[in-house]
Amino acid sequence: MPSRRSPAAVDDLLSALPLRALVAFAACWARTVQDRATDYFDRDADGGRRADAVRLAAVLAEQVAAGTRLDADEAAGVEEAVVEALMAVGAAASEAEDEDDATREAAFAANCAYAAIDAAAAADAAADADEPLDDARRVLVAATTGWEAAGAVGGLPPEVAVAVHAELTAQVSEQNGTADAEIASFPAVGPPIDFGRVLQIATTAREEAARAAEAPGDDIDTLRAELADAKAEAAALRAEAARAAETAEGPDADAKATDDLERSLRATYTERFDKLRRVVARCVARRAGLADLAIRLSAEQADLDRREAELRSAAAENEAESERLDRDAATHADAVAAFRAERERHEVAAAALREAVAVFDDATEPTTAEA
Repeated sequence: MPSRRSPAAVDDLLSALPLRALVAFAACWARTVQDRATDYFDRDADGGRRADAVRLAAVLAEQVAAGTRLDADEAAGVEEAVVEALMAVGAAASEAEDEDDATREAAFAANCAYAAIDAAAAADAAADADEPLDDARRVLVAATTGWEAAGAVGGLPPEVAVAVHAELTAQVSEQNGTADAEIASFPAVGPPIDFGRVLQIATTAREEAARAAEAPGDDIDTLRAELADAKAEAAALRAEAARAAETAEGPDADAKATDDLERSLRATYTERFDKLRRVVARCVARRAGLADLAIRLSAEQADLDRREAELRSAAAENEAESERLDRDAATHADAVAAFRAERERHEVAAAALREAVAVFDDATEPTTAEA
C-alpha cells in the first residue's frame, strides 16, 4: 500500500505528545476520512458489520483520548472486524483489473480506522504497564500511520496536522501546566483530551488550507514580519501574565479584580494563540509549496542533465563515426590512387606491346609478299 511520509516537523512534534493526545491525533484522521470506507462497505449487502467497525474504531479511540478505559473484548472484536474490512477491500482491489478511486480511498480510510483502534489499545495497555515504553512507541507509530493513510486519501496538507498538534499541545498545557513535563509528554498517558475541539480545529484548518491553495502564495518577507509580530505579542502577554501573578500574590490583591484580569488574559491568550497558529499554518503551507517547487525543479534539472548526457554521448558517437569515415575516405583515396597508377602502368605496357606488334608486322610484311 502506498505511503505518504508526513513532514519531518510533524514527525518530530508527535514524539513529544503524551499518549492520549496521540490517540486523539490518530482518531482525528479516522473520523476525517471514515466516510470513504463506510460508504464503500454500506453499498455491499455483507458490508454493514465492516462499516460499523470502521465507525466504532474512531469512537473508541476518541473515548480513550478523553480518558475512558477500553473494554478489552469489545476492542478486540472491533479490531478484528476492521482487519476483515481491510482484507475485503484489498481482495476487491486485487481482483479488479484497474483499481478505482473508491476502492483505493476505502482501503486507506480502513487503514486509518485500524491505526485509531490500535493506538487506543496500545495507550490503554500502557496505562497499566510497569514499563510502558513499548506500548507507547506502538501508539506513536499508529498515530503517524493514521496521518499518512489519511493524507493518501487526499485533502490533508501538512498545515492541518500542524494545527491539530498545536491544539493538542495547548490542551495538554492548559490541564497540566507547561512545567509538568513528566506528566505532559511522551511516554506518559497524559491528561484527557477534548476531542470535539480537536476535530473543529482540523475542520477549520482544512478549510483555510483549501482557501490558501486557491490564493496566491504568501510573500516570505510578509510571513516573517507577521511571525515576528506574533512572537512579540506572545512575549508581551507572558510578561503581562507574570505581572498579574505578582499582583495576585501581593497583600493588596483584590480577588474579583484578579479573576477579571485572569479571564481577560485567557481571552487575549486564546486570540493571540489562534493568530499565531494561523501564521504558522501559512508558513508551513509556504514551506510545503517551496519544497514541492524544489522537488519539481530537481526533477527538471535531472531530466536536463540526462538529456545533456544523451546529447554528449550522441556527439561523441558522431565524432567517432566522422573519424571512421575520414579514415575510410583516406583509405579509399589511397586505393584509387594505387588503381590509377596501376592503370597507367598497364596503359604504358599496352602501348609498348602495340608498338612491338607494329614493328613485328613491318618486319614480316615483305616476306609475306615474296611468298
